[in-house]
Amino acid sequence: MFFEKYSHHLLLLLILISKECLILNEEILVLFSFIVFCRLVVTNISQFIVVELKIRTKKMKESYNFLKQLQNKSLLLSKKYNEKQARFSLFLIKSLILIKKETLLITNIFQRTLNNKMISSGVSILDDSLSKSKSKSKLKGQSRSSLL
Repeated sequence: MFFEKYSHHLLLLLILISKECLILNEEILVLFSFIVFCRLVVTNISQFIVVELKIRTKKMKESYNFLKQLQNKSLLLSKKYNEKQARFSLFLIKSLILIKKETLLITNIFQRTLNNKMISSGVSILDDSLSKSKSKSKLKGQSRSSLL
């Protein structure tokens, strides 16, 4: 395969060497070695580099897709959490309003009961004081009549 591709070049090189147009000294040999090395690198290593780049590209795409899915899931969870927080806040507000109404109702009932108790106790105190004052006045009246 190598000889089929480069047979013309090889034949030309051999002709140039045999006619002494091209003298093989150290510099020429180093140049040929470098050219062969570069050609081998380009043909063999380039395929390896292409394969390696394809593998890395595939890994990067997989990583990107994974991170994109993870981001979408986290955004969805965050949205659900925010919706739950909003519902909980509404529930909490309604509960606090209900508690406030119940507290006002209990306060009103307590105030009425307290007022009724105070009035009844005030009436009983007045009744007691009136009865005591009547009894004192009767005793004073009796003591005056007994003195007379």
